[in-house]
Amino acid sequence: MSRGLEGLGIWVKMNSRRFNPIMGILNEYWAADTLNMDLNEDAGPDLVRGRLATEVKFAMLKSNRDVVWKALGHQKGWASDPRWDDFYFALGTYTLSLPISEIPLRASIEKMNSLVVERDLWIVDPSWIDQFPAHLHQGPRHKNEIVYLPRSHLPNVVDNMEVNGGHLYFTENTSRNIFGI
Repeated sequence: MSRGLEGLGIWVKMNSRRFNPIMGILNEYWAADTLNMDLNEDAGPDLVRGRLATEVKFAMLKSNRDVVWKALGHQKGWASDPRWDDFYFALGTYTLSLPISEIPLRASIEKMNSLVVERDLWIVDPSWIDQFPAHLHQGPRHKNEIVYLPRSHLPNVVDNMEVNGGHLYFTENTSRNIFGI
């Protein structure tokens, strides 16, 4: 029976490269449940329900650092996509009870989700991001426009509610009624 790296006396800890994809999925599941939506199995926005679509972005809160979400330039266009009557961005933050570096590499999904202390989610009308310029980022195998969305510039909150594991904030030109909650 193999004991893996632990058997060699090496403690393997989580790193951002492994952590981010897993936490991204957990945050999307939480947002889907909170907003009464389904995960999109096709290309396009992360969450869907009928002709309602929402693109989800999350960032971990860290002390002494403002939150800035990143949206891809083409995601702005989903607001005019004929598949959707209503399209929104859901911009979230979360805090952990441990630093990423202290999470065991082989932590279960349940364990990782239990480390989330709180999540906050702002529902934002897609026209809000039009004020931010797109920046071209080009790598050896990709070329993307990135739009940086600073939390410090979020529109005014017009409604909010406490939800399981956090808070939900509806900003100008959004409403909980659209999501049926």
